[in-house]
Amino acid sequence: MSRRLTTSRFKLGCECPTKLFYASRPRQYPSTKDSPFLEALAQGGYQVGALARLMHPGGVEVETLDEERALQETARHLGRPEVTVFEAAIGVPDANLLVRVDVLKKKDARFELIEVKAKSWDPAKDSFRNKKGTELKAEWLPYLLDVAFQAWVLKRARPDAVVSCHLMLVNKAATCTVDGLHQRFLARKSKDAETGMVRLHCELRPGPVPASRGGDLLITLCVDAEVRYLHEDWRDDEQRSFAQMVGDFASVCARDQRVPPNLGARCKSCEFRPDSAGLLPGQANGLVECWLERSQCSRKDLETEPLVLDLWNYRGAGEQIDQGVFLLRDVDADRLQRPADKEADPGLSRAARQALQIRKACDGDAVAFLDAVELQRKIDALVYPLHFVDFETATVAIPFAADRRPYELIAFQFSHHVMHEDGRVVHQGQYLDAERGGFPNYRFVRELMASLGSMGGTFVHFAAHENTVMCQIRRQLLDDPLPAPDRERLVEFLQAWATPPSETATWQPKHERVDLHDWILRHFYDPAMRGSNSIKAVLPAVMHSSKILEQRYGQRIYGARGGIPSSNFQDMQWFDREANGGVRNPYESLGPVFSDEAEIGFTQRLFGDEGIHEGGAAMTAYLRMQFEDMTDLERAAIRAALLRYCELDTLAMVMVFEHLKSEVGK
Repeated sequence: MSRRLTTSRFKLGCECPTKLFYASRPRQYPSTKDSPFLEALAQGGYQVGALARLMHPGGVEVETLDEERALQETARHLGRPEVTVFEAAIGVPDANLLVRVDVLKKKDARFELIEVKAKSWDPAKDSFRNKKGTELKAEWLPYLLDVAFQAWVLKRARPDAVVSCHLMLVNKAATCTVDGLHQRFLARKSKDAETGMVRLHCELRPGPVPASRGGDLLITLCVDAEVRYLHEDWRDDEQRSFAQMVGDFASVCARDQRVPPNLGARCKSCEFRPDSAGLLPGQANGLVECWLERSQCSRKDLETEPLVLDLWNYRGAGEQIDQGVFLLRDVDADRLQRPADKEADPGLSRAARQALQIRKACDGDAVAFLDAVELQRKIDALVYPLHFVDFETATVAIPFAADRRPYELIAFQFSHHVMHEDGRVVHQGQYLDAERGGFPNYRFVRELMASLGSMGGTFVHFAAHENTVMCQIRRQLLDDPLPAPDRERLVEFLQAWATPPSETATWQPKHERVDLHDWILRHFYDPAMRGSNSIKAVLPAVMHSSKILEQRYGQRIYGARGGIPSSNFQDMQWFDREANGGVRNPYESLGPVFSDEAEIGFTQRLFGDEGIHEGGAAMTAYLRMQFEDMTDLERAAIRAALLRYCELDTLAMVMVFEHLKSEVGK
């Protein structure tokens, strides 16, 4: 049977038609995207979809994943004069089209098509069109194309139908009116009995009655005008009409053919670009296959050399590709756009950092750049002790508690290392809210306040996230209709350590704050970072050449008696040089949740093969504790893994700082 053009395939084709071929061969062309289950869980898709069903009582759901049975079951339901169907299957066999509609309401010949999305909508600010009303905003185009495709198929399946189209979105201006609403929606993965395919769904549990849906958390917007515009007047980048796009993609799916790639800036976000070094026999890098076809570059160069896509903070990649420039070493650094630098702080400007990255790629220079003079000046000005702090946060579509808004910040974890002036390091404190529901932000601040204590010193973080979180929690405290009993004390603490946004500078912090990420951007670059400046890229890069880190962490002193005190590790050796001379990435040392072979399957089910190695995975793990029905053993495993991960994040900052300090002192 040929592959039908479904909504997900249509959206993928809109991104890049060549992806349709790669996506049909997941074993040959691995993707870097999260699994559909984890992606939908992180975005709140399951919970929002279940809430939408509560808002349409009496509806019937088509649960089967078998396409033919779903079509038959839907047709049977739609034979009634009036009905609401969830996951309705609508197909046009002659055109090779099939869609599953989130909510389809029928009354005689009139159909109301409702596509449910977990994306937020602010009624006071948001609009589908630009200010002139002439074009659809790029932010909303994928969602509107989704609805337009479903309406296209429905109108062709039922030519006599009168179809109205709607988007149901999360109302950002709404306030939840009940506690524990999110606990009604239990995320599950189950195997479909008829097809054997894994079914991802949300199981409704007892809780607040449907009449108490938490206020107007979801808002339904009519998009008939936008859909009409897409069907009749809109053209894609290749000047194809909507009808041409549908026909082309349906033909590609039916024939299972590969569309010749159209290269450009969009290649930067291609999910079919895994690390070539980690590919298994029989697997291929999809992006490399595309670029081999359109460039004169060798496979070896495309797999091992930095590409123009890897140039940090560069917006001209599409233009370079159009001119036949694919490798970073071939970019003319002298022609980079150089806006006037107005920064008062000395150091590498954006253009200078880009030029440095290009020059090292051209010269094959693997030696790190370090601005010793400026770094020494900043290090000499530090006030000890240094508090290295990392926060983990999440946002959820359906608030955990009453009086909270959708996608309001939730601060659920922190880790805190302290470095004293004599070089002593200790894991000072940590916090993790692992309980279901509730609003942990104020407890989070109290625990952070206890950990920082009255030591004073300098707050060190990596990028602006931690300061932003503290400012947002301060605002939550001040706006809360039921103020915390210690609100004044918590606000005073936050204002002592956080820097206010420049446009609302209403307080002066008492303590110094250092953004280590900004230090890296302005004063340090290592080609091994390959254009990334995240702590996950910086730490492994510096370890390859750091004598001080090898000397200090090349022995089992971390979490050892007489060594560096740790909350979650014992006798840990972080610096481990491999046989080929490289250094093992410390984040790869986190290991599985359990060492017992009998629990390996459970570990992979919770975290995948990679464990919890980055912030997005930490947020997903936290959300799984909130939305999945799991045993105490499973919950304890997630908790332990999250604590280890976050402690390593702050230790990574300590190690990077130690390396920089050692290098400038030479």
